[in-house]
This record gives sequence, structure tokens and C-alpha cells, in this order.
Amino acid sequence: IFLKVGLNGCHAHYCKEGDRMSNIFDFCLVIVDTVQLVVLLIGTVASAGIPASLFRVVRLVRMARIVRLLRASVFKDLISMLQGMVGAASTLLWSCVTMVLFLYTASLIFRESLGPEEMQVSAGASKSQQMVEESFLNVPRSMITTFRCTFGDCTDTDGTPLLEQILNISVFWSYVYAGFIFVAVIGLFNVISAIFVESSL
Repeated sequence: IFLKVGLNGCHAHYCKEGDRMSNIFDFCLVIVDTVQLVVLLIGTVASAGIPASLFRVVRLVRMARIVRLLRASVFKDLISMLQGMVGAASTLLWSCVTMVLFLYTASLIFRESLGPEEMQVSAGASKSQQMVEESFLNVPRSMITTFRCTFGDCTDTDGTPLLEQILNISVFWSYVYAGFIFVAVIGLFNVISAIFVESSL
């Protein structure tokens, strides 16, 4: 630091726009490191009356120096991606809200239509009906099932496609469930992806 100040001058090093904040940050780190070294040389941290956790936090703050490396041209694409994610954060939040509302509505419909009347699987029902009732046993379980199906993992506990199990129970509801998956994957996800890409540019 003294060499940089001697070459550039104190005013140019700490007051000129550009690297001013990073230079001040480096100076603060050097001061904190010096104080820590003096305290350790004088005696233990406990005898000095300074909590040891304070210096642990200071050691973590030193890692912020890595941020200065991001100014290199090799990290240009990384910076662009991070800026895009920050710019699209609000869009991502509203996308999650829209997705949750969509899944919740669908889960209520399938819970009432495909789930058991009581909060337990019917004992005398067929295997397909038991598997379907187990997948839509309650609203939280129904939401997990619809979420899995929209992302391609639409199987029951033994690995059979859930749509096949629904087909063995009701042809009508199998078409309804297939239509739901189509609307979610082709319709909703593509719209969310398009808006997210547009907002991140």
C-alpha cells in the first residue's frame, strides 16, 4: 500500500474515481490485520478483551478480495450471467408464484376426483386404484405428484407410469390428466421461459 501511495499519490490513490473503493477496502483490511497481529503479539485475545469471533469474521471478509478478480476479461461471461440472474429475480419470483398457484389448483381438482373419500387408501380396491389414491391421498401429496409429473417423473412407487394407473380406473380422467401435463409443460413452462429470457437480456 505504501508503495502504491508513493507512486500514485495519496489523493489519486484514494480519491480518484475507478479503484477508489477497492483501495479503501484494501487499506481497511491491512489496518484490521495489523490490529489483530498486535493483539496476538501482546497477549491472548481473551486477555485483550476482544472476542475471538470478531477476528473470525474478519478472516471471512478477506475473501471479498476475490471479487476484484472478477474484473478480468476472462470472467466477462460470468458477470453477464450474474447480472442477468439479478435482473430477472423479480420475474423468477412471480414465475414461482404462478407455478405454485397452478399446481395448487390442479392438485385440488385431482385430489377430489382421483383421491380417496377418506384420508386413507381403500383396502378392497384394485392395485391401480390403490396406487392412484396413494398418489392423491391429500392436498400436499397431490401437489407433490402433480409437480413430479410436470417435470417428467410421473410414476408411482413401483415405477409404473401414473397415467397408466389412472387409465385403468377412468379413461376420462386419464385424458384430463394428460391434458394437464401438456398444458403445464408445453404451455406454462414455455411462457415462463420466454418471459424469463426476455427479462434477463
